[in-house]
Amino acid sequence: MPSGIVRYRVHRQVHEGLYGPTLRAEDTETGHPVALQRILVARAEQAIPRLSAQIEMQRKLALTGVRAPLDAGVHPDGGVFLAWKWAEGQPLRLPTKRPAQALSWVLQVAAILEDAHRNGLVHL
Repeated sequence: MPSGIVRYRVHRQVHEGLYGPTLRAEDTETGHPVALQRILVARAEQAIPRLSAQIEMQRKLALTGVRAPLDAGVHPDGGVFLAWKWAEGQPLRLPTKRPAQALSWVLQVAAILEDAHRNGLVHL
């Protein structure tokens, strides 16, 4: 399942997260925008089988709110990457002035986590 990062054309970094940067990129095979999440791990070759198994499990989850990664692979520098379908919108860390919207998001996340736990998916 894992492919090489050469399949993706990086446009810009959009976020710096706990596990590494997230980049906006283009899938050169499909032309679709993707989010590449670089995961900084010591042993990428050991992480890929686990990530591939989690990707397959996420694809089986019933709720549409769960986005499974499209791809996983090893970057030439040894780090791991995940490719996700690009989602437009505002970061959830930004405050909302609509409490009803915030409550709706919390309920959606709770339902997704319940489904993930029921299917044995462990999240960080």
